[in-house]
Amino acid sequence: MPIRTPAESHAAFLRAFNAGDAAAVLAYYAPDARVNFPDGRTAVGPEQIAAAMAPFLALKGTMTMETLYAVEHADTALTRGKWRVTGTSPTDGSPVVMEGSNVEVLRRQPDGTWLCAIDLPFGGNA
Repeated sequence: MPIRTPAESHAAFLRAFNAGDAAAVLAYYAPDARVNFPDGRTAVGPEQIAAAMAPFLALKGTMTMETLYAVEHADTALTRGKWRVTGTSPTDGSPVVMEGSNVEVLRRQPDGTWLCAIDLPFGGNA
């Protein structure tokens, strides 16, 4: 899932999420990435990000996303989107619908690909 341009980042994340592929979701993030949640939790690094993403992947849902913008400057990019997940609660089988607006900071890697350094999955909601 190499991301060649910041504009491709959301599509790459969607492919990984919709496939339920935890390893591919994790590959979206830089090794030192952080994911910030509205409740104040911050997941830093692969282990914490994998644990934070596990409940979302457990929904076995389908995510859609509209990219609102992808702005690039030198080796840094800012992206924003609006997303929706429809899935099933792993606890009781009830339908689950989640929506939000995301904001990410991506960094160009030495090989020219892009990885997410900062992810605010609900960052555009404020």
